[in-house]
Amino acid sequence: AGATLLVVNGPDTISEFYGESEAGLTGIFAAATVLSPSVVFIDEIDAIAPSRDAHGHGGASSHTAAAGDGSGGSAAGEAAARVLTQLLTLMDGLHSSSSMGGSSNRHSSSSSPSGQVHKRQH
Repeated sequence: AGATLLVVNGPDTISEFYGESEAGLTGIFAAATVLSPSVVFIDEIDAIAPSRDAHGHGGASSHTAAAGDGSGGSAAGEAAARVLTQLLTLMDGLHSSSSMGGSSNRHSSSSSPSGQVHKRQH
């Protein structure tokens, strides 16, 4: 009650230009801090944070396929790793009265049967 909801479409945060994706994520989380208490919800989070299969390659999302598989070794793979690192860093520093969640359309065997990711702060 009384919290601000920030809804983000994951694929919209991905940019082809160096550093823009990370800057966009930083701006979203900065807004969450200013508007605290807040909830950041990232739809299609797999566009930002692809899953890793048994071989360590990124997920099958069309957005991650276009940006590289996230496995490193290429400029696109390094960019995907930077964006994921930025997201995890921002989640770790999320203000204590805010929370973060995300959803994915990808079927997985994760502990969350609906493919949802949650981080809650109290």
